Amino acid sequence: MVSVPILALRHHSLFFYANLHICPPKEVPDIEFDKNEGIEDKVTTFFYDDKIRIVDSMGRVTKEFTKEVTADLRRNTLCYLYKSKYDKFFDTDKFNTDSDAHYLNFPFEQDGIAREFLADYIIPLEEVKYLDEIIAGIKLLPKAVVEMMRGKAIYFSNARGISRTIITAHCQLITNYLGLMPGVFVERHKDKGQITETFIHEIGHLIDHTVLQPFYTSKGQRSIRFYYQFSEVQKLYTDREKHFTGNPSYKENKYNDKAKGKAGFLTNYSEKNREEDFAEHFVHFIMHKTRFDEKMREEAGQKDFRLLQKFMFMSKLIEKTSVQFTLPPSAASAASSSTHTQ
Repeated sequence: MVSVPILALRHHSLFFYANLHICPPKEVPDIEFDKNEGIEDKVTTFFYDDKIRIVDSMGRVTKEFTKEVTADLRRNTLCYLYKSKYDKFFDTDKFNTDSDAHYLNFPFEQDGIAREFLADYIIPLEEVKYLDEIIAGIKLLPKAVVEMMRGKAIYFSNARGISRTIITAHCQLITNYLGLMPGVFVERHKDKGQITETFIHEIGHLIDHTVLQPFYTSKGQRSIRFYYQFSEVQKLYTDREKHFTGNPSYKENKYNDKAKGKAGFLTNYSEKNREEDFAEHFVHFIMHKTRFDEKMREEAGQKDFRLLQKFMFMSKLIEKTSVQFTLPPSAASAASSSTHTQ
């Protein structure tokens, strides 16, 4: 996979979300995270020139850590590139003014992972216990999807988890996942055989947020523009918003969220929200296309065309749309101010 860095890490994704890798390995606090909820109540990451603070249930600071801010972390993390000249905090005004010219001011690294900073937590790729399932997933990826993965990373961990998509790493001022670049974080699944489908599901999320859109917006703050811009794919975004909305009446199935969904949805989980609606139908189009086609035709025969619209959208996205990309003028090519197309 071209321009797709791959890295195996020692802990689960929430460990890196909470930036516990700032702690020296022998001093990592014993904090268990089962879900996203509650992380901010346990760990507070201040600007990294300060410290990471571990907070107890009463809000009292129990430990503070800081680790060397390595050169590769400073080079690839927005909170340093747009640091205020007058204090240690992120300069939002500077970011809003200068970020459109980001790649003219700062060189882009194909592998934007701060490997020196992460060195304590990197493990050899051959130690990953489910590589065969990931290789199976990569082989299933259509060529267009592989092209859309440019500029994103794949992370592996032997820790048990649900896997997730990293969008707000180095490309946004949010400081979760310090040292990582946008990509998919794959963890051991409780059910053997589910990792391949989970892997492709997370790629669906990544394409939804970093390919169909020129930049990502969270909590009112947008990221820098993604380095690889797929203009023809981005033209599909209006239809994406129209056809993948989730179901306001969604009810969690605690025993089997992959169970059959209501009309218009292939799985119960696809009803949860607009993001899961997209990712679930993305993975079904790649892995279970015949089943998708049969269900779509069945519901269309009953005058419900929602699955038909989703099927046609995925067909257009994956099979019929140009994945040519444009690159922004870089610092190296600023003199010519040219945009390169491949």
